Order: sequence, then structure tokens, then C-alpha cells
Amino acid sequence: ILNGEGTQGIAITVKGILEKALNKNAKVINVKETKNADSFNYNVTKILIHTEKEGVQIVAEQIKKILGVGAISQSSNNPDNVDITLIIGSDYTK
Repeated sequence: ILNGEGTQGIAITVKGILEKALNKNAKVINVKETKNADSFNYNVTKILIHTEKEGVQIVAEQIKKILGVGAISQSSNNPDNVDITLIIGSDYTK
């Protein structure tokens, strides 16, 4: 989870929200890392899928539903070796 809009601590806050919602009955997600994105200029929250694994698209859609924002897309740029990268943009206001 990357902070792409600059509010201090937002990536950790979102991590808690997603883990609480998605791991309620069974462990669905494992957040590897929270850190700043390459800039704080993201206006739109991005949910980047890096794999064709079964169920990952569904998890991405659940993330979008929980956050209330997010543009889901495929990305082959995966320096962190994860299934999904979430970049929080300024459209996220919770």
C-alpha cells in the first residue's frame, strides 16, 4: 500500500481498514509493506493487478468497494513482487 497523496500515516490506516474487512473470516490479504509512492501527486487511487492468479481480480474489486474509490488496471511493473499494488490518491477521503 503506497501513499500517493501525502497525508502522513494514510497507508497504515488503509492497511488496518482492509485487513479488518477482508481477513474477518479467513486470511485473504497479507499487506507486505506500507510506504510512500514515487510522488504525492496521485489524484485517483490506483489498484494495480500484477498477476493472473485466480481470485486476485475479486480481491481488487473488494478493495475498491471497501475504499469507495479506485481505478483497477493491470500492470507488469512489479518491483515489490506482489499480486496487487494499492496507491492511495487524493480521491480517497475516509
